Amino acid sequence: MVADSGKKLKVVERTEEEDSDHIDSELVLSIEKLQEVQDELDKVRFSLCHRSISNLSSLKFGL
Repeated sequence: MVADSGKKLKVVERTEEEDSDHIDSELVLSIEKLQEVQDELDKVRFSLCHRSISNLSSLKFGL
């Protein structure tokens, strides 16, 4: 077999700054996603708390 010498893999080298920028942008995206998940959890927690209080009130007052 003869290897095709015309096709070579292109190696992309990044500087430390480019690597750092890439990692920073990934970190920012991860933090934003985490904040979205935390916001959703807060909504669910609030809803469950409100339902629990409503259920307790209806039991206590016989509503």
